[in-house]
Amino acid sequence: MMILILSFFVIIALVLLKYKKKLFPTTTAQKAITIKNANGEWKWDLLKKTSRSFAIVIQELDKEIREVVCIFYLVLRALDTVEDDMETIQDLGYKIDLLKRFHTLFSIQNDNKDQEFVADQALEKYLKMDPITVKELFDIQKCGVNDHERELLTDIKYLIEDFNKLDAKYQQVIVRICAEMGEGMAETVLKGEVNILNVKELDKYCYYVAGLVGIGLSELFVLSGLQSKSTLETMKKNSIAMGLFLQKTNLIRDIYEDVPDNRIFWPSEIWSKYADSPQELVKLSQSSYKLHKGKSLACLNEMVANALQHIPDTLSYLKVIENSTVFRFCAIPQAMAIATLNEVTNNSKVFKQNVKIRRDFTLRIFHSMKNFEKCQSFFEKYNEKIIRKIDQKNVIKNKKQNEIHVNSPNLSQKKIF
Repeated sequence: MMILILSFFVIIALVLLKYKKKLFPTTTAQKAITIKNANGEWKWDLLKKTSRSFAIVIQELDKEIREVVCIFYLVLRALDTVEDDMETIQDLGYKIDLLKRFHTLFSIQNDNKDQEFVADQALEKYLKMDPITVKELFDIQKCGVNDHERELLTDIKYLIEDFNKLDAKYQQVIVRICAEMGEGMAETVLKGEVNILNVKELDKYCYYVAGLVGIGLSELFVLSGLQSKSTLETMKKNSIAMGLFLQKTNLIRDIYEDVPDNRIFWPSEIWSKYADSPQELVKLSQSSYKLHKGKSLACLNEMVANALQHIPDTLSYLKVIENSTVFRFCAIPQAMAIATLNEVTNNSKVFKQNVKIRRDFTLRIFHSMKNFEKCQSFFEKYNEKIIRKIDQKNVIKNKKQNEIHVNSPNLSQKKIF
């Protein structure tokens, strides 16, 4: 009897295995997940969720470099998510170590590494670091201040899979930039609360979080064949200004969000001229007294004037771009930045809400940035508008005030500003 019962269950099991797909069809959601991961669509979905504007401009690029830049962005965004999260990893030393070794999640697959873009053996130094362990990866995956960021880190295995499909020449650039950025972020975290003392510190911070992105992109464009190798060194130098211009615009616009979180990116060298604290600066902007409000606006305008100094190098970078898709990819964010600066200049609303350009105007920028001449004309127009709103003495004073040294293996300790 027992044998008959066992035989019955064996037959049932065989039938289930044979007709599994018909009896238990895969759900549409399961199929979608499988296809999405297999085709690499996961990264495009996350790109749209984490940066809608970047997701749009990246579509301007040619197909091969579009994939590379998307992965490059998400790798750095994942690193930035770990750095921004103030709650998950409380041990400061542990967090600093993770930031410095975050790049080890992405290993270069090709043993014949092209050393053409490696300066002072920078890449080799980073490759010798101990890789992130399973436990450390688990801790990283819990980071994120919103659902989209947590999704990026929870499913980072898919990003690693897509990274592993890239040519080694692209992989080494991404790894090196990620490693150097992690070092810079670790330095910021070590200080505890963000409290930038002077303009040199501001530029150094912006270099690590944005200038390095421009350097990496320049190398990727050249490696892809879309840009001449002879222009690389000039592009790398000017790309730093591109990054600083974008980052400073964001920091000026986001003052109302950062001050309550005690993240003070406006240098005390500047705000201390007008108030005893950044918090007081925000209160002055909301005052009904013209004298008080004038102090906060004067501080805001000095920050804008400081950002304007990067326009000449930004235009120099855009001028030498040879590929039209690369040009639009680079020019559109820069045009949006100067248009945003025009909106925030002398505008007390910056201290209490997110001031940004209208959506229809954003679309106009997307359609108009077709060549350098149009871009240059756009910059000249809005640069003049901004200067008319602020004290011209501040603009002149800020043009040549920045000159710092950055510990960058790519730039060999030379002055970059």
